[in-house]
Amino acid sequence: MKPNTAVEAYIKVKKTGCPVAESASIVGGKVSLFFLRAGTRTSVHRVEFRTKSISLDDLRRKSITLAKLGEKKILVESESCLVCKEFADSQILVMNAEQVSEKDMLYHVLSFSSSALNSFMRNLKKKGIVARLILKNKYTENAALTPKQLEALSFAFKNGFFDVNRKTTMTELAYQLGVSPPSLQEKMRRGIRKIIEAYLNQIHD
Repeated sequence: MKPNTAVEAYIKVKKTGCPVAESASIVGGKVSLFFLRAGTRTSVHRVEFRTKSISLDDLRRKSITLAKLGEKKILVESESCLVCKEFADSQILVMNAEQVSEKDMLYHVLSFSSSALNSFMRNLKKKGIVARLILKNKYTENAALTPKQLEALSFAFKNGFFDVNRKTTMTELAYQLGVSPPSLQEKMRRGIRKIIEAYLNQIHD
């Protein structure tokens, strides 16, 4: 019996009752939150700070364990929120995840099949979790975009950056996303390279 082709997808999820996300949202854009491990009881995130002047008191109160990873990075274990519990109980593998707004996480996931992914999305909806499937396709090795690359390219596409008569500029996009133009340009360049490489590999297979 021929095995299924794995499916990869990007899912944007509004975090519900996540103690780490709630603490991170207090300081807004000064913190980045990354998902590392989901469990039915506890989950682990990596938190990165873009300033040294942040108090960790709220995060300490809501965490089970804290460990320093670097000058502005910490490892946090806390009680699992509803979203983390759903991932832990599912067969969906989280490849990468990153906070893209104060309470929104963008998950890059891998599933054994399209039907398994659809079932997972239905379960999230039944639990009242606000989630949106951003992109779904057959898995292509080494072609995966990072959440930030996907966000940048999707935003640029929707705002007409790739139109023949370009409707916006790199500087305008960067301002709206809250990043520097060179940083945005680099993310988009790397993302576009992956997309082209995946396409060329497919047509030459």
